[in-house]
Amino acid sequence: APVPLIVGCLDDLFVRHRHRAIPVGIALGLLAVIEFFISVEILSLLSLFAVFVAVAWGVRALLDRSGAVRRSARDALSRAAPGLAMATGVAALLLAYPLWFFFAGPAHLSGRAWPDSPAGTVANAPDSFVHGYVSAPLTGIMHLFGGYQGPALPLFSYLGIGMLVVVIVGAVIWHRDPRVRFFGVLGLVAAVLSLGVGNGYWAPWRLFIHLPVLNNVVPV
Repeated sequence: APVPLIVGCLDDLFVRHRHRAIPVGIALGLLAVIEFFISVEILSLLSLFAVFVAVAWGVRALLDRSGAVRRSARDALSRAAPGLAMATGVAALLLAYPLWFFFAGPAHLSGRAWPDSPAGTVANAPDSFVHGYVSAPLTGIMHLFGGYQGPALPLFSYLGIGMLVVVIVGAVIWHRDPRVRFFGVLGLVAAVLSLGVGNGYWAPWRLFIHLPVLNNVVPV
């Protein structure tokens, strides 16, 4: 999947600056187009998390009294702007017709993709990060449509207690590393959003279940 490459392009545009912005922007636009044809859902989630990052960056800049974060943000944006503009242009040019076809074409999706499954209900539970396997009904569906006959698979959210201990201890030891803080916060946000709705408690994904496109995202 192009997702790691997309993150790499953004990292180069905003942080490392190892390559010229225009070629990186062209690559970013092409990768976004490829991801559109692989999974509109994943591309939508990437866009959503880009908004989260921008908001977090803006809040940090507002809270920084020294002005260093604002200066750093302005410098990063000015250096990344040509690449972002090129990426937007490439994606807009190549996706103009596919986007029209997707949203308004003769066979476009109208309403919910899974009408029998309420928006936001195919979600994780807090304990599924530690243990749990695919349920028998879902295993039956996998047998029916995919022919899978192997052993029971872990849930999509499964990390295991060992992985969680490594992540928590590592976050404590290297808490001063900005990359650990950045991806740690994004990982926590992703985990919370993946809880979806319908678990008997209020969850943030409830904010998105009435929005077009996002109401078809499977939070899990």
